[in-house]
Amino acid sequence: MVQISWKEPEKKAANGQKYKLPKPTEPVLHFDTFNFKLAVLEVLMCEKGLLAPKLDACAFAREYRRRRIDIDAEGYEPIPEIREWLEQYPVPARLAGEVTEIEMDGGSEIYTQLCPFWDGEDGAFDLNTITEAELRQFPNLKHMTLMSSRPEQVLPVLERHGIQADLL
Repeated sequence: MVQISWKEPEKKAANGQKYKLPKPTEPVLHFDTFNFKLAVLEVLMCEKGLLAPKLDACAFAREYRRRRIDIDAEGYEPIPEIREWLEQYPVPARLAGEVTEIEMDGGSEIYTQLCPFWDGEDGAFDLNTITEAELRQFPNLKHMTLMSSRPEQVLPVLERHGIQADLL
């Protein structure tokens, strides 16, 4: 008896370019505060799956060619190349309406991809500043669970935009 089976190969990004930043073809959101952008990316990329590729630090390190990124040795601090990728990642403005609630938490996936061994105990990702211009882009944002060591700087801005905030 002869049996032949075939499985379609998994599609891989051309030439290992999964993490090549896409060139924007539509209006994108503007962020003044990196930690706010991370909170938005957590919602859009990690929770809702609306942004691709979804960041995976190990896959990013394997693909990166300018130097060897050693996650085991470097993962206790934000990995500079991953931070740069996240800073430059273009978030389409049309997705702003999808952000209705932000739950900042030390265990959020976006933080564990940027800094794989971060313990969540320091204020590295605290939201201590935010601008009016950033918030105006998110008309449906109504609630935030906030990680902040300076809530007195952030809460009034959120309140002016009708965003209810609870401190973590």
